[in-house]
Amino acid sequence: MSEQRKSIHDLYKHLTYFDQYGTSVFLLIIVTICLLSLITYCYIITNMQSIKDDWINQRCKPYIIPFAGIINAPDGTSAGAFTSENFSYCTQNILQDVTADALIPLTFITNVITNSLNAINDSINMIRGMFDKIRTYFQDIVQEIMGRIMNVMVALQQIIISFRDFIGKIQGILTASLFTSLGTYYTLKALLGAIAQFIIAILIALAALIVMFWVFPLTWGVAIANTSIFVALSIPMALILTFMLDVLKIHPSLSIPAVPSMKCFDKNVVFLLKSGEKKKANEIHIGDVLINGEQITSKIVVKTKGSHMYNLNGIIVSDSHKVIYNNNNNNTLISVCQHPDAKKIHKYNEPFLYCFKTNTKRIVLNNTVYADWDDLTDLDIVALKKQMNKIIDINIDNRFHLDNGFTSNTEIKLWNGTFKQIKDVLIGDVLEYGEKVYGKVIIDRIYLIPFFKDDINFSQKNIGTNNYSNYNEPNHPLLYHLLTDTKCFHIYNTKVHDYDAFIDIFLESERK
Repeated sequence: MSEQRKSIHDLYKHLTYFDQYGTSVFLLIIVTICLLSLITYCYIITNMQSIKDDWINQRCKPYIIPFAGIINAPDGTSAGAFTSENFSYCTQNILQDVTADALIPLTFITNVITNSLNAINDSINMIRGMFDKIRTYFQDIVQEIMGRIMNVMVALQQIIISFRDFIGKIQGILTASLFTSLGTYYTLKALLGAIAQFIIAILIALAALIVMFWVFPLTWGVAIANTSIFVALSIPMALILTFMLDVLKIHPSLSIPAVPSMKCFDKNVVFLLKSGEKKKANEIHIGDVLINGEQITSKIVVKTKGSHMYNLNGIIVSDSHKVIYNNNNNNTLISVCQHPDAKKIHKYNEPFLYCFKTNTKRIVLNNTVYADWDDLTDLDIVALKKQMNKIIDINIDNRFHLDNGFTSNTEIKLWNGTFKQIKDVLIGDVLEYGEKVYGKVIIDRIYLIPFFKDDINFSQKNIGTNNYSNYNEPNHPLLYHLLTDTKCFHIYNTKVHDYDAFIDIFLESERK
């Protein structure tokens, strides 16, 4: 019996208050709620009219909300629906008030930030307004200044235009005066030249008559008289002609120029090259190597006028060209016209002749050995080599390469005052002081010899073509030179020797 009691005691030993009295508590709560609901209901029934009259203030009270449908349900709306509707309305109003109170700090902070930003915006707008006023004021000042400057510049521009027009008119007047003076000068120069030419013709005719009178003894008296007249006229005319030549630069056409000695070949003479190719004289290029090893170092083109042409063993060549002639086992250098096998050509119409310089100073054609342009004897070659070795530190053996020339852009002044680059000078051109060009020279690269003054363009330059033969060798350095009837010409007011004088000067230096 005690064990049963103990088991029952253990069974209830750990029970809580709600385990023992929970049912009673719940029943108490339910009874209390029902009692309160009943009391509330009775209160509401008793005061229903006064609640309806103050419905706006009474509808959201806790004890009214459950009975809203009974108290003031509209017609056509059930008590439950209106109660639910009133509950929602009251809940929203209550939450709105609670939310508004809860968000008051956040709203305050937001308002403070908004006001601050508005203040900053107003300050920025004020600054912008200030800058806008400054910009407007500055713009007005700049416009005023520019307006005043433009007023001055327009007047100044009108002055400059008027001055420029004035200068242009003066230039036109001076130009017209200059050309008028130049035309007058040339007219006077031509007139004086014609007069001088006429006087020279008279003197030549008078000299011829005097010679005729001196031939016959009966006319010696007349010859003496005419000789006196001739001498009397010749002395002042010589002074006048000297003045005309030196001061007025007038060159009468009857003056007797030096007759050049030309050593050249006909353009159709065929040269056999070491490569096996055949070329005519006018087709030979600088640098071509002939069949016997002679390398072409210079090419000379001259007028035919003044030369007599001969046919020597099928080679048409000028009379003064030197050729080696074997006479009794003695090789001598003679002119072509002196060669027993040379046959003179009486009618020859080609305007230009062609000659060359080679590194051996010789040209072999049809088993005949010709000298090159320089016409050097063996002794001359030895002397030149000796002289060259004194000037330039080289040993000249097989390659004899002494030459001189000017770069293609060297300017040459003509008689009419115009300038030409030396590569464009034509055979027949008259230069500044009346020098007539009868030949043009194209030269291979050279050992530069200090022969002319340093202010003359005396160096090497690459060129392409010339007026007489196509040298399409843009990478081959070529130079130019001229041959004139006075043996000299002028470059930049400096008198220089023509091409023929170079070798002569070296030979004279060695002979001295």
